[in-house]
Amino acid sequence: MGKLRVAFVLLAAVVAVAAQSTAGCGGSPSATSTPPATTPSATSSGIIGLMTWEGGAIATSPHPVSDVRIEVRRGGERGEIVETAKSGADGTFTVDLPPGHYTVVPIPYGDETVMPASVTVDPGKWVHVSVGFSVR
Repeated sequence: MGKLRVAFVLLAAVVAVAAQSTAGCGGSPSATSTPPATTPSATSSGIIGLMTWEGGAIATSPHPVSDVRIEVRRGGERGEIVETAKSGADGTFTVDLPPGHYTVVPIPYGDETVMPASVTVDPGKWVHVSVGFSVR
C-alpha cells in the first residue's frame, strides 16, 4: 500500500508540473477558470495544489478534478478554516497564505474518502501539494 501512495504522489507531482507549465503567461497555475486572485511571486507565500480523484470506474487514476471546494485549515483537519479555494478546470488551485502549518482538505461531493495533506509554508515560498478523493 505504501508503494501505491508513493506512485500516486509522484504522478500527482508530474501532473502539477505539467499544469504549471501550460497555465497562462509566466507559468503561473490557474486557481479557477478565471485568473487567480493572487499570482505566486517571490515576495509572497502559499500553496499551489492539485485536486485528484483515485479509483472507481475511471480508466485513468488518479486524474485531476475541477470545481471542488478546498478548505485550508490552521494546523490539523479540525483546525480553523483560514482560506478556501476551488479547483480549476485542470484540477489546480492556489492559495496565498502567511507562513505557518496548514492542512488542505477537499470537501467531498458525497461518500468519497478524503485524502487531505499537511503542509508547512515558509516565508517567500510556495509549497506544492496534492489532495484528493478516493473511491472503491
